[in-house]
Amino acid sequence: MKTKVGVLIDLGNSETRAYVVVNTTSGRNVYPLTLSNRFVEIPKGYTMPKEYYNDKSTLFVHNNCLYANGVIVKREFETIAVRPTAQKEKTIQLTTDLSLNLVFIQTYLLLSKELNVNINELDIVFDVQVLLPPSEHIRMADKMKEKIENFNHVDVLVPCRLAKSFTVNSVEVLPEGVVAFMAVSYRGNGTEIEEIPENKDYLSGDVLVVDIGAGTTDFVRIKDSELVINSKETFAKGGNNIESICKRLIRDKFGFTPNDDDMLKVVSTGVLPEGFEEHD
Repeated sequence: MKTKVGVLIDLGNSETRAYVVVNTTSGRNVYPLTLSNRFVEIPKGYTMPKEYYNDKSTLFVHNNCLYANGVIVKREFETIAVRPTAQKEKTIQLTTDLSLNLVFIQTYLLLSKELNVNINELDIVFDVQVLLPPSEHIRMADKMKEKIENFNHVDVLVPCRLAKSFTVNSVEVLPEGVVAFMAVSYRGNGTEIEEIPENKDYLSGDVLVVDIGAGTTDFVRIKDSELVINSKETFAKGGNNIESICKRLIRDKFGFTPNDDDMLKVVSTGVLPEGFEEHD
């Protein structure tokens, strides 16, 4: 079954998000994906427990190495898992290659279920849009485009056996702040785009877009609905800095380091769980 699919990918420092867009006889369908960007290279000789042979774990091959993602990483390999860092450009990080693999894999799994088609019968042609931080977009957009254009195969062992080649028809690399501006200013109905009346003031004059992410804070300036080319800037400060400061304070005060789930509660609520106790 030949299917043309659009995928918009946001390679965040805390997680990867994607939107899968498919036109069917019933209309345009949009499916959101939120994916962990923590991976581990599986050691040679490791036998994966049967309990992880489900759709909450993914095991796949990249460059002749075996990588895992999902619940198995969190439960078995959390201390050695790799994740993106704000200290390096996304385009050159291994986790970007692994996240791209995961997006393509999860798209196959999603469409097999939603279209009720055997996964091995899907023949997908991808149109890909990917977001980059503004300052990285200036230098690395062409390299990121080339990277994605060269993706043409996935090799999956879990949650199902899938060795599949596909076609990437087109790739567009966009600066993150510009996409945010477009989302605030316009909306689409599947066939055309229109202005959002309550936000029309943003379409003229100067607008500063500030994007505070997990690892970076990005700025772009929009003037009369167009990007000011030399205004894109990225600073290596974000939510992860707050998390690391909180971890240090907790370690000094309480003598232990919380796990990731507890740290999420700390930075979002200000409350630290410890067994049956809670610390403000």
